[in-house]
Amino acid sequence: MRKGLLLFILGLTLLGACEREENQGETNGSRPAATAAPVAVTPAAAEVAFPTSGGLTLRGTLYGSSERAVIFAHEPNSDRRDWQPLAVELATRDYMALVFDMRGHGESEGPLMLSLIRDDIEAAIDFVEARGADAYVLVGSDYGGMETIHVAAERDPAAVVLISVPERVTFSFLERRVRDEELQQIDAPALLIVAEDDQPTFTNEASGVTVEGPDYHQAMTNIRDRMGEPVEFIVLDGSAHGRRLLDSAQRDELISSVIQFIEHHVPPAQQRAAPDEDRDQWG
Repeated sequence: MRKGLLLFILGLTLLGACEREENQGETNGSRPAATAAPVAVTPAAAEVAFPTSGGLTLRGTLYGSSERAVIFAHEPNSDRRDWQPLAVELATRDYMALVFDMRGHGESEGPLMLSLIRDDIEAAIDFVEARGADAYVLVGSDYGGMETIHVAAERDPAAVVLISVPERVTFSFLERRVRDEELQQIDAPALLIVAEDDQPTFTNEASGVTVEGPDYHQAMTNIRDRMGEPVEFIVLDGSAHGRRLLDSAQRDELISSVIQFIEHHVPPAQQRAAPDEDRDQWG
């Protein structure tokens, strides 16, 4: 893990993550987005490892210590550094934040089997619960977000954040879809974020032919329409996809929107204790 990256976070809002293979503000939600507050303190980071149900060892970085956890599922062909800046910011706000390498990525064991990534997310849930978390938020982008939907339908997250998620993914050996029954089984409040022009293009190096990829804005709109309430939907300017939003002009809006959503629906333990303390003091 590149711990030196944390040095850039002191005194700044947050910086972007590393490169990814896929190629910001109108807000269509119930809250206006605000400006992200600067990070004043860098939380302690712990390198961790935990097993999947199939016996693979996954490696990650854990920031902070709290009864409230946030788990990040990164995009394919990337690693845990994707959402590290946001994880660090959440840890300064009294959350336990876990970023981890999915199987076949980064420092985690393989082989890479995308069809089993949901097992990795469930292993991450088991890990934070063993560390004392009594509620957790799932954050997923791109295919990591699709698998987050599958897990959220079966487990019991306190909230779900989905960023640039497709409705369908087809690989040479695999086709995955977001199904209506799964979306309807998610009882937790959800935040959906996508850029308005998020439709990357791909060029075949051999043939030189360029084709358009999925229309993620339309996909996220369809997912929103198929989910139960409450759902917040935020459309950002531009065309940045997934974690690349952290490198875009919409970085602060993205960060603030996610933080406000999580703090509203899953407040830190200290905030939850405040009302009882006030009643004890004032009667």
